[in-house]
Amino acid sequence: MRSDPRQAVLIGALLAVTAVWGLTFVTVQEAVRTFPVMAFLGWRFGAAALLLLPFAWRDFGRLGWSGLLTGAWIGVFLAIGFVLQTVGLTLVSVPTVGFITGLVVVFTPVLALIVLRHRPHPVVWAGVVLSTLGLWLLTGAGAAWSIGDLLVVGSALAFAAQILGTESAVRQVPVGGLVVVEMATTALICLIWAGAEHSLPVPHLASTWVALGITAIFASVIGGLVQGWAQRTISASRTAIIMSAEPAFAALFAYLLQGSVLEPIGWLGAALIMLAVLGVQLWKTPAAGSQDA
Repeated sequence: MRSDPRQAVLIGALLAVTAVWGLTFVTVQEAVRTFPVMAFLGWRFGAAALLLLPFAWRDFGRLGWSGLLTGAWIGVFLAIGFVLQTVGLTLVSVPTVGFITGLVVVFTPVLALIVLRHRPHPVVWAGVVLSTLGLWLLTGAGAAWSIGDLLVVGSALAFAAQILGTESAVRQVPVGGLVVVEMATTALICLIWAGAEHSLPVPHLASTWVALGITAIFASVIGGLVQGWAQRTISASRTAIIMSAEPAFAALFAYLLQGSVLEPIGWLGAALIMLAVLGVQLWKTPAAGSQDA
């Protein structure tokens, strides 16, 4: 790590991708103010799957039926996560959504205990307590939770389930093909939903096309490839530490582009959540994973 310039480049690229993921909170929130949520997600992930397919064609061809089914059910969790998160962005501020989404790093080992019987280290439980306190402060310290807050918490749980599924699947099927199927499944679910609601327009505003370009090309395709390349030489624990900066980037871009800030008590809650996320990731636990965007 200290003497390998290639790793330094990969870490820089991964941090840049994490910044892009933080930026998408703002761009998506702006886009879905004038464009239906399900249609936006359908076009985003449909475009991402088609753009990624040429790079992962060989992997896709080697999936087999088992790999296709595995990618599809993981894609269901990915779809649930993004639908809940994106709807939450229409109801809650970007900084709040960003920091609540960061809880995925804490939720992952808890789900691993429930589903896989992986016993987390006591540090993880400390992180759960700390992040719960942070979430309480972030959402108003006793104020009634909004439906938006609850939706984003649900999205973090869905992302945690997607991470656990992916952790198991990548040991059995080619990664590139798996990601294509995940994105295609998410796109299909969202497009069918949008069609059923008779709300599947073609984007016409420049701002919507910009948001689709950033999320599909940079956040999903390039982000996924950079993460895959980086994790060939960078440990999962270190990768997750870098990616846990996403909520901070979301808050930064919300301030720079929207002038959106949290109340002082909210910043205290956000700081506790980040402390919990970093604490869980700095401690090497087998169940702690990383989040896609």
